[in-house]
Amino acid sequence: MSDGGALDPLAPDEPDAYPPLPEEDGLFARGIDGQLVRMDKVTAADFDTRITIRIDGRPVTVPKAVPLADSQGKLLRDAEGRPIPRATTIHDAATLAYADDPGGNPIPVLCHQEHLEPAGVCRVCCVEIAKVKRGSMQRERKLLPACQHRVEETMEVQTIRSPDLAARQRIDANVRTLVNLLATDHLPADWRSALPANELGRLAERLDELALEARALERAAAAAAGAPPPDEAALHFLRHFRLQAQAPLQ
Repeated sequence: MSDGGALDPLAPDEPDAYPPLPEEDGLFARGIDGQLVRMDKVTAADFDTRITIRIDGRPVTVPKAVPLADSQGKLLRDAEGRPIPRATTIHDAATLAYADDPGGNPIPVLCHQEHLEPAGVCRVCCVEIAKVKRGSMQRERKLLPACQHRVEETMEVQTIRSPDLAARQRIDANVRTLVNLLATDHLPADWRSALPANELGRLAERLDELALEARALERAAAAAAGAPPPDEAALHFLRHFRLQAQAPLQ
């Protein structure tokens, strides 16, 4: 105890004034409607539990958990030699849902690697999620990271390739803003020749390709409805904004 009766945080014989939270709280606690909710810990029994969700309208059935692996794809095991389970994520499910698609999983990633604990830092993998709450399908108020979010029953997910053009536009606007900001600070103007494998540069180009695909779908929908074609000005502005930001200063 220090002078004046105040607790000395460095004193070894003092009881903890602020006892630490359980170790798993940081990994399994989620905020839902402003409330802190504990998520169930993943167990080996989840290997045999199947969950069906829809991603961009595609039904896909996945196990609730998959074995944890290292960077080489080798399964990690506990002290008793059993595979260590990890929760199946939306990103995992999307890989399966788009397995036969030439473009593969449409959910972009930058900070995520399958063998690492999901961080959800870059947020470019954000998707739109809806699920049954209180008896009706309700959309989440904000976009959520697919690399980190677990699959759940009744879940319907929209990605940046969603046939729901309104959802697709919301996701594109969010992801494009993040990528443009990152490109402004970290993507050199000559990356195509100097760093052709640069993930950020390739992602920026992929977003442009997806945006052009979305505009084609919008034009087709407008023509079918007898409406005027969509405005292309916003797309051109965003593309030129990134190119100008990457240009070297004169």
